[in-house]
Parts: sequence; structure tokens; C-alpha cells
Amino acid sequence: MTHLASTYGAFVVRTTEGTWIAWGPASYSGSIPAATQTALDAADGVTHLASVDWAFVVRTSEGTWIAWG
Repeated sequence: MTHLASTYGAFVVRTTEGTWIAWGPASYSGSIPAATQTALDAADGVTHLASVDWAFVVRTSEGTWIAWG
């Protein structure tokens, strides 16, 4: 695992292989929307992962921000 974050009721991790896994209620961003998953899969690298009450945000090594929730 390279990154881990949580909202009030959900978690997301990035594995060492680069796979993103989210779990918990969808209302707390416990599932990653398909378009967001595509953007995460296309990112070369991740520098930051953060969360707030109901959302997650990722900063890629290219400087792009990807958010869901």
C-alpha cells in the first residue's frame, strides 16, 4: 500500500501495484465512479491523497487533481 485515506464512512487505498481500492457506502465515496477510475488508472504517479468528510482527492505526479465524492 502506498496511500491510504478515509472519509467519515469510507476508505480508499492505492496498492503498490497502482490499483485503487475503495470500500464503504457510496454516500461517503466508498465507490470510485467509472470515469474517475479511468483517470486514476491513466495517471503515471500519485504524490498526494487527501480526504474530507465525504470526498477524496488525488494529486498526480503530472500536477493534475482527480476528485470524487
